Amino acid sequence: MSTELNEDSVISMTDLLVRDMARGFAFNEDKDAFLGDGTATYGGHTGILNALHAGAKVTTGANFGAATLSDFEKMAGKLKQYPGIQPRWFISRYGYFNSMLALLNQLGGTDIRQVEAGGELYFLGYPVTFTQVLPGEGATTGELFCVLGDLDLGSYLGTRRQVSIRTLNELHAANDQIGVIGTTRTVPNIHSVGDATDAGAIVAMVGGA
Repeated sequence: MSTELNEDSVISMTDLLVRDMARGFAFNEDKDAFLGDGTATYGGHTGILNALHAGAKVTTGANFGAATLSDFEKMAGKLKQYPGIQPRWFISRYGYFNSMLALLNQLGGTDIRQVEAGGELYFLGYPVTFTQVLPGEGATTGELFCVLGDLDLGSYLGTRRQVSIRTLNELHAANDQIGVIGTTRTVPNIHSVGDATDAGAIVAMVGGA
């Protein structure tokens, strides 16, 4: 950024950049933890989609509209009831409104007060968390549609380097600019991966044919 922009801003531009960096860090941690395939695209990390064995996966149709209530019930049934387990759903916003909410609406029984009130989202008794690294419109065969599990029990997120923010005044001084660089080093470890027939603390729904 230019020095003039930093000087003329009512709000510190460095603070705004740091917030953007934090969002970027969080997005990439989610991407690696859910979708990582061990390649350089995901920092060499293996996420839930590729770490879980067959017993911890439920295959649905080729898009969210094809997912049935039975598919979600199979996921809940596969999950191991470990002492203290606190599962929640992880799904994209598009996925929720075009599968979970659509199925709930088909069941009926919801009055306008519940629609207006909103609040924390639940499905089959478990809270729902949106994560936009999971697919939305256009989700297809082989993709990770959603996850049900307790990530505290089934995974670790290791920190190899804490978040570091540095201002680079001299590097860009010839152009009267200020550089800001943010770095961190984290690694996800999905350890509750199940086996060929049984799941552990994490279950995944994967798009089928």
